[in-house]
Amino acid sequence: MACEEENKPQIDFRTFICFGEEANGNIMLYNKTSKEVMLFAPDHSFVNVEVWENQPEYTFYKIIGAKTFRDYVEKLASEWTNQIL
Repeated sequence: MACEEENKPQIDFRTFICFGEEANGNIMLYNKTSKEVMLFAPDHSFVNVEVWENQPEYTFYKIIGAKTFRDYVEKLASEWTNQIL
């Protein structure tokens, strides 16, 4: 496992809900306790993410500008609005 290889702490998933899954295995997660969203992306080329603190590359990411689920939905809606208009 990447965490063991890089001596990083494993994330406790007991309070997480998956709310999005891509065909390539990337998943969007919501932490019910902290209200934060995170992306698990072992296969990605995103430029709007940064590695989650204390996690290996190509595992968990924060979405820049979207700390909470509400932030994520607003950011996504804004991006789609810009595409449509």
